[in-house]
Amino acid sequence: MKSSRSSGGGGWARVYRAHDTKLNEEVALKLIKPEIAADERTVERFHNEIKIARKISHKNVCRTHDLHEEGRTLYLTMEYVRGEDLKSLIKRTHALTVGTALAIARQMAEGLAEAHKLGIVHRDLKPGNVMIDKEGQAKIMDFGVARALREKGITGAGAIVGTLEYMSPEQVEGKPADARADIYSLGIILFEMLTGRVPFDGETAFAIANKQKSEPPPAPRKLVPQIPEGLNKLILRCLEKDREKRYQTDAELIADLAMVEEALPTAERLAPKLKTITRREITVKFQPRKLVIPTVAVLVLAVAGFFLWRNVIHRPTPPLPAVKPTLAFLAIRNSSGDASLDVWKDNLPTLLGGGLAQSRYLRVLDDFQVYGALKKLNLLNADKYTPDELKNIAAVGGATHLLSGNYLSAGGKFIVYLSLIDAKTGAVINPIQEEAPDEEAIYESVDKLVKKVKTALNIPEQNIDESTYKMVGDYYTRNPKAFQYYIEGEKAHQAQDPTKAISAFEKAIELDPGFAMAYRMLGINAGNIRDFVKKYRYLGKAYELRDKLPEKERLLAEGSWYMLREGTHPKAYAAFKKVVERYPDDYQGRSLMAFVAEDSDERIREYEYLLHAQNQNKSVLLYDNLTAAYCARGDFRKARETYEESLKSLPPDPWRHILLSNVFQLEKNLDAALKEYEKAVALAPNDPWVKAMIINIDLTKEDQDRALKTLKNILKTQKDHTIFDDIFAIIFMIKGKFKESLDLDEKAEKKALSERWPNAALNKMLTFSGKEFLQTGQAEKALEKFRAGLEYVKKEEDKLPEKDFDNLIHERRVSLIWQVCALCDLGRVEEAAILQRELESLIPKYIKEGRKVCYCMNTALSAGRIALAKKDAAAAANTLEYSLQVMSGEFATRTSDHAYLLDLLGDAYQMGARLEKAAEAYARIRELQGGRADWGAVYAKSYYKLGKVLDQMGKKAEAREKYSKFLDLWKDADPGLPEVEDARKRIAAL
Repeated sequence: MKSSRSSGGGGWARVYRAHDTKLNEEVALKLIKPEIAADERTVERFHNEIKIARKISHKNVCRTHDLHEEGRTLYLTMEYVRGEDLKSLIKRTHALTVGTALAIARQMAEGLAEAHKLGIVHRDLKPGNVMIDKEGQAKIMDFGVARALREKGITGAGAIVGTLEYMSPEQVEGKPADARADIYSLGIILFEMLTGRVPFDGETAFAIANKQKSEPPPAPRKLVPQIPEGLNKLILRCLEKDREKRYQTDAELIADLAMVEEALPTAERLAPKLKTITRREITVKFQPRKLVIPTVAVLVLAVAGFFLWRNVIHRPTPPLPAVKPTLAFLAIRNSSGDASLDVWKDNLPTLLGGGLAQSRYLRVLDDFQVYGALKKLNLLNADKYTPDELKNIAAVGGATHLLSGNYLSAGGKFIVYLSLIDAKTGAVINPIQEEAPDEEAIYESVDKLVKKVKTALNIPEQNIDESTYKMVGDYYTRNPKAFQYYIEGEKAHQAQDPTKAISAFEKAIELDPGFAMAYRMLGINAGNIRDFVKKYRYLGKAYELRDKLPEKERLLAEGSWYMLREGTHPKAYAAFKKVVERYPDDYQGRSLMAFVAEDSDERIREYEYLLHAQNQNKSVLLYDNLTAAYCARGDFRKARETYEESLKSLPPDPWRHILLSNVFQLEKNLDAALKEYEKAVALAPNDPWVKAMIINIDLTKEDQDRALKTLKNILKTQKDHTIFDDIFAIIFMIKGKFKESLDLDEKAEKKALSERWPNAALNKMLTFSGKEFLQTGQAEKALEKFRAGLEYVKKEEDKLPEKDFDNLIHERRVSLIWQVCALCDLGRVEEAAILQRELESLIPKYIKEGRKVCYCMNTALSAGRIALAKKDAAAAANTLEYSLQVMSGEFATRTSDHAYLLDLLGDAYQMGARLEKAAEAYARIRELQGGRADWGAVYAKSYYKLGKVLDQMGKKAEAREKYSKFLDLWKDADPGLPEVEDARKRIAAL
């Protein structure tokens, strides 16, 4: 039995994930606490209860394997479930949707039914004993454990078995428990899933026990009005104090659960197979110098990142299902006969939507979603809708309520009439009216209408006037013409015409320079057309004006700005996480939080959750980001399966085949990769970027000559040859043609300066150039580039308020790290040590932002480089090994600097005569697909260095092979490179 990764397992055990060598499968190993294992009677009870529990065989019950004793150590083995426990899920989401809660409760009831049929009662059913696996299946754990661990009861009259917050009244009183006690506990769990709290709580065990025995539970519908009445009654029946009044059988409960579920709107029900309920955009650092990186692993991520900017922020997306009311706007018509008032047909829904969308207690579908629903039902040109048509519109869009209306001008007043429609029945729930003395006062009237709509939706009175509400006139603009341009831009944005959208939004800010939301939309659409100068400028302006935005939009603007400046900045994560905490059903906030999350498991959980929540409206974005997250974790099989699923679910798209091709390359299946590439070209035969992607396969095969030939052939049909300069530069570095690569760098820098790129973008470009100089032996020029980049960082710092200065610590840190490395190459070790101390001084401040792992990784890299320069092989190896350790997992796949680190580590091992380890380090560089982007020369020279080590080890044939491969890579290299001459001499000597 091999075990790893311990975690908490309740109060009686520690839980480990282990591999059972006899079963040849992963298991959960629960190591029972010594004080419990020392009690012979408890051990005997465990044996007896486990024998009974093993009789249960059901998909919703976690299988129990056996109880083992090793000396004084007692441990239980059971089925290992990949996912999270229900308690964690409730804590993370605060409350589950009605559909999700019902699906989980039904599965639990079915698992209990199987146990109860065998006469087995759980007695300690609680969210912590329920796992939700990767397929969304609920699995009940720990049958029999409660009885095995029974203790004296608080009443002294008997034995209490269970957890007080979930315990039936009869258990509290120490009476025997039967199946109805488990039904009571299930009722409490269902109550908690829907409301986020348990019905009975208190500061002491006595207080909780007393409430369980004598206090009636609060009606869950009073806490969450959106809970259906049928479900409210079902929960209260489960929680009857007198067990004779509860559900008497599981079958009866399951039948009622099914009836409640059936009564839900289609959009709120969960699919029969619950796709993972368990939970960055994959981080692609902004590098204008390298918009496309022709190396497999990096390209997968880069393209996924591009899709995110194209889809997450820039394309409206379907919402998550939730218990809160979901509102869709239909037409608001001009009934005045005055064509001059037609502008309000668009303005009113936008203003109302902006006001209502600020609420945490309802959801508003955007125009794109409503348009899609109407188009699908062939109702785009309809003026009126039948009740059945209204139901269909709601079902397709996922709405619980519809809002339509009209307006007119009478007696100088502007009057708005709205109809709130129940999506289930198609009937008008409530007519709503508001009037303004003139057009200028319409903004205030909209704010009043927002309150009336909330009231009509039965939102509790205390939740109607939210402190974070921004008046719509302040949120948007009071300049009518600017507002018209804004709506024109929104329509173009929804039609995915970013050029037209930018033109309209720019006209809006000309008329109102303080229009924060227009700047945000400008930055988004500039990113869509890769105009990074405008993207920086406009998102920066939106950040500057963020206090004019409502809370959710302000947080999104802040997070987007931080993300733009540094892809995984902790401030970006904090901003997006706050959106999710306050607006848990906000698709955009949750997507962006996942994109910048440091933990790859969190990203995968969030994207899987979102993909499930999309139901029938699965998006390109989610598939791309989930796949990229799997790639970042190194799980290429899951990445491939996700892309294959997306090809079945989504319209044909050449880039989906390109990305799948890249994953096949990561799996070393080049034949399958080539087939996917051919499918992509068939879909887009005239797209130069699609054609160019075959170079990924060429580079995986280490055929740089063929890759160059492919690019040159494509350029014969292209007017702008600069679009592929980045790819040429990287291939030239691999081939040892440094002059050509560096000439392209210089050309790109001049172009960026002439186009007045932002300071942060220029710093990243200079950092890339510095790395190229560093690996070509031109450390003085590398140092010059790194220092010049730092000056641009300082210029950017001068623009920011003092409170936001920390945003650039990462950029300053990166510059210092590479300056240390360059100084060490120059032999100026003392200067490097001074910079290292400055770098170390930044750590405490940065750790507070939650980036300790990444920070230590880079600090260790530069510290290891100093130790290497001082000829301290042992210290260098230890420090660089630590850097490699914290760089493992997601970083190992994603970061191109991994190649440089392994190169230094190989040098340290060789210096310390640890030749086997040196050979291993150099060999690993060749396995890093992504390592060829920034470190092409390091990648090529890894063959040369590996040959030298093998030669020292006496492995002559292997050494000759590596030298030959290196010389083949550098057959057209710049003349006079010392490695080439040395490799030739060594081959001759062999």
